[in-house]
Amino acid sequence: MALTGTPERFDVRARNREESVLVLLRLPLGVAVELARTTTSTLIAVFPSPMTGLPAGTATAVMRRATAFIEDHPERPLTVGDIAAAAGVGIRALQTAFRRDLRITPTTYLRRVRLDRVHQELLAGGPGVTVRETARRWGFTNLGRFAAEYRAAYGRSPGQTLRG
Repeated sequence: MALTGTPERFDVRARNREESVLVLLRLPLGVAVELARTTTSTLIAVFPSPMTGLPAGTATAVMRRATAFIEDHPERPLTVGDIAAAAGVGIRALQTAFRRDLRITPTTYLRRVRLDRVHQELLAGGPGVTVRETARRWGFTNLGRFAAEYRAAYGRSPGQTLRG
């Protein structure tokens, strides 16, 4: 596009059909700038952005639905797709919301919730409670990795927690 005219007035001439979609003719510069700002902010507010994945103002509701679903069903073999469906968004939008709001992924959040549930069960103890069975019931199949995560989160081994 070619801009011609004085700083207060300009003409936009389309060089081809694609450029002719929006042609501003002889608008005062201030009006054209305000029109561009208003149009841009309206588009951002109304349509999902490929950068955020969510319309403006919905991130909190999405995160509320997603975290509630995870906390209500951590014992299930959940996938990111399951969590996204429960939150009413796509996978990318869910991942973006978690990264933006919590600085972690949805699966990391799920692992933390599960780790907390294991911790609560080990604290409660009781007859027949074992670290291995408790960890496996909450989805931790690699016991070495589980023990390392547990120690990093709680500063002690799962066995120490179980023994009190």
